[in-house]
Amino acid sequence: MYVINKLSYVQRFRVGLVRYTQVTLSMGYLGLLHDVIAILRCVLVNPTYGSIMYYQSPAAQNKEGFYGAPAADVPDRKRLRSQCRKMMGALQMQLFIGGIVLAAYGNSLYSQDFDDQHKADVTAVLRQVF
Repeated sequence: MYVINKLSYVQRFRVGLVRYTQVTLSMGYLGLLHDVIAILRCVLVNPTYGSIMYYQSPAAQNKEGFYGAPAADVPDRKRLRSQCRKMMGALQMQLFIGGIVLAAYGNSLYSQDFDDQHKADVTAVLRQVF
């Protein structure tokens, strides 16, 4: 792909190649966002394990980690743990679906930008906003 863009000026602006590049870049960012949400989920869920259930937590399986074992009288917060997991799952789905919609909309605008400078300027502004 990079070689085609460098070697041929005509091939660089083929609509199919441009769409492929834009979709590939946007899907890469969605993958990174998915990983960030998974890390956030771990940060929120691990402290909800009490002293009795701590052995089941992912933090207990690590030899070195950010979270230590809780004190002996810390209660288990199963409901809060469930709510955190549901909230992160809903956030993950919303961002995934929203990202796909924005990528599709941005891609449809981008392929029209080759012929109209005003549309190219609007697309550049939308990239900065989103």
